[in-house]
Amino acid sequence: MSTHAARGADLSRLLHAVAMESMRRAQCTSGAHGRLDCTESPQIPPTPSVGVLEVPPSCRPHLLSGSAGLSRTQGSTGGGWSSCTHLINYGLNFNFGLAQFMASVFRPTSTLELGCGLGLYSDWMHRMAGAAPALGIEPVGVHSAVFNPSARWPQQLAADFFSDAGHNLTARCAAAMRKRLKFDLVFTIEVAEHIPRELHDRVADFLAEHTAGFLVFSAGRPGQGGVGHIALRPRDEWQAEFEKRGLKYLPKTTEALRASSSAPKFDSNHRTNPLVFAARGAPKGTALDWRQPGAAKATGAVPGPRFVPKRWFTRTREVSLRNSTFKWRGMRLQLGEAEVWPDVVLSQRACK
Repeated sequence: MSTHAARGADLSRLLHAVAMESMRRAQCTSGAHGRLDCTESPQIPPTPSVGVLEVPPSCRPHLLSGSAGLSRTQGSTGGGWSSCTHLINYGLNFNFGLAQFMASVFRPTSTLELGCGLGLYSDWMHRMAGAAPALGIEPVGVHSAVFNPSARWPQQLAADFFSDAGHNLTARCAAAMRKRLKFDLVFTIEVAEHIPRELHDRVADFLAEHTAGFLVFSAGRPGQGGVGHIALRPRDEWQAEFEKRGLKYLPKTTEALRASSSAPKFDSNHRTNPLVFAARGAPKGTALDWRQPGAAKATGAVPGPRFVPKRWFTRTREVSLRNSTFKWRGMRLQLGEAEVWPDVVLSQRACK
């Protein structure tokens, strides 16, 4: 076996171990003196699939793959970003704790991510929870090595469903998705603040109508700095938007999700902004305040960064991958990001 193949096999085993241990932890109940009791934890069935989902034929012209076409400046004044806008300004900016919470607590078999960027969270949902489809959306498409044409999932739709809603091709795709696609988990992490305020009703409609299970929503709040922020809103406004569309706010699960963040020193927004909602048909037992009647009380000791190798959180500006050494630009790189997504890391070299 080649060195590259051996490393890939080791990574697969490591990711599997992280997934199994964090899922076990998610099912523990509280015992005496605050001890975790994992021997008699309630048996929570996996989140049922909403059926075998495929990208509708009318949406396939929007599918994007590959890492070509990099640009540095796109999205700096709002709207969709390019790969290089992300890589130069924020690095990969992946929150292992937040992602593993979503994968192991909600255990989605299908996911939809609005504003998928480089595709890392959708890729994690596919790898760690087996989500298929794991579908991401970007208004103009973000070229990333994560979206490999030889892999079935994750996939990215390059389509603007909000400001371009009148375009015939986009409208047909949007209509087909409304008719055919609902997902166990819909999520969007720090995206809505880049979308003009007059389009937020369409954003909220889109997210709510595609949520069959849970929605994780995080958006920039007033006073929050960042690149391309044009529509910052308070959390309570967003909470009201989704509640009036029939979703139930889950405060305990929201608190636990925020606490799972593995990047408090570098991105406090993930410990402040996220909100978690459940659709009426969401499976009971998969959230701290969405339990089966009579089920044991959850501890709140949820999966988080403790189940990810500690070395993955080490940050660096010196990159050495596949006989290539270079200085990382922008927000410092986590070693775990380089181990899991080496091709994405290496793509920063092409940014102008």
